Amino acid sequence: MKYSKGVNLKIMFLILAIITISLAILTVYFFIDSQKSYNHLQETTKKYYLADYYISEFINASDYLCDQSRLYVVTQDINHLNEYFYELTKKVRRQLAMAKLDEITTGDEISSEENPAADYLMDSLLFSDELAVLDTHAMKLVALATNVDMASVDEEIQKFVIPDSELSLSPEKKITLAVNLLYGKEYQDIRQQMQIKQQIAKKIINDYTRNNQNMSFKKLSVSNIVLEVFFSLLVATVFILIFMMQFLLIKPIEKFVTEIQTDQPLDNVPSQELGYFAQTYNRINQIRKENTLILKEKAERDALTKLLNRQVFQQNASFLSDRKLNLILILLDIDTFKHINDTYGHDTGDRLIVKVANLFRDYLGGDTDTYRIGGDEFIVFIRNKDISYYDTIKENVKKINEILSEPQDKIPESSISAGTAFSENGYSKTLYNNADQALYHTKENGKCGVSFFENL
Repeated sequence: MKYSKGVNLKIMFLILAIITISLAILTVYFFIDSQKSYNHLQETTKKYYLADYYISEFINASDYLCDQSRLYVVTQDINHLNEYFYELTKKVRRQLAMAKLDEITTGDEISSEENPAADYLMDSLLFSDELAVLDTHAMKLVALATNVDMASVDEEIQKFVIPDSELSLSPEKKITLAVNLLYGKEYQDIRQQMQIKQQIAKKIINDYTRNNQNMSFKKLSVSNIVLEVFFSLLVATVFILIFMMQFLLIKPIEKFVTEIQTDQPLDNVPSQELGYFAQTYNRINQIRKENTLILKEKAERDALTKLLNRQVFQQNASFLSDRKLNLILILLDIDTFKHINDTYGHDTGDRLIVKVANLFRDYLGGDTDTYRIGGDEFIVFIRNKDISYYDTIKENVKKINEILSEPQDKIPESSISAGTAFSENGYSKTLYNNADQALYHTKENGKCGVSFFENL
């Protein structure tokens, strides 16, 4: 019996698969395009900040040279002269900044004729060099006027030739001439033209890199929008595909798998074939459960008391061995059980054992940690408690003995003895022996109670 009529699943799923693959390809394509746009945005942003930095470095270096030359002329402090030529010939920040700017703008429209930032920077460098000539001229005049040892100054100042007419001037006039050279109209005009060229170049580069950055951001935004659209369509298509497969094909089988995994009966089937399968499975599973329960009860439970037996105790003891776990072990037996058994008969003895087992289950270990290991001997595990729980154990043993002290249902008066020991490291043979020693102490001291190994 068909689950749905009028729908060709093969064609439908083929069409959906083609649409999904196409959308996936387009999504990947626009993802790559978006990544490229993002990378380009990063690159243009980096260029913007680098260009701004190196232009500022170029301007600062040019201003630094002017400042050092003027400071030397005014103060005659030789350190300014040395700083000047160290900047001019060693640090060469202007040249390095020019090289970096050329590297940043290589291949860009910014370095073309329409945006001649590089030409303005080169003109600025030429003006700076002209200022350097005047700087050197003025600083040599001051050096001569102050009798500076020429061998101790930079080679550039040594090679600079002072006209004979200036060499004959007095020291005071040489210094005055030097000051006029650096503060005169010619020097100011050249420096002003240099600064104008620098500012124009800076504006061109900043405007271009900022515009390029904005264009990259817009392209990235468009790519992201397109990517989001195709990705949304892809997700929607996948969800439609999944929904239809779930509704038309997979959901009934998936429901069966879940019910089988959770050991539930199969029901609400959508077809006769699955209904027949579910009916057969449910019948077989019910038989299996019944047989498994019977076998498990026989294998794990004591036939008389329905408590866990010695075999399960040994398994759990092995599982709890050498574990970082607080564990209390209680050994118990029925006082004078042999006398009761011999006096009142085995049937009464069996009913007493069942009664005691139920009391142990109710007051001490529950159904999962109370064991009958043979005859009238029982063991109880109490997990995740420490010796502070001993008072509760003592009180519960007292309650059990109070109940057993009153004959009921033709079961004579009786009592129990218990020995208790504690471990922080789970079960061990030592823990068992300690509890056994505590039980022996109870037996030797009047029975009908509980002893704790730690208190012996």
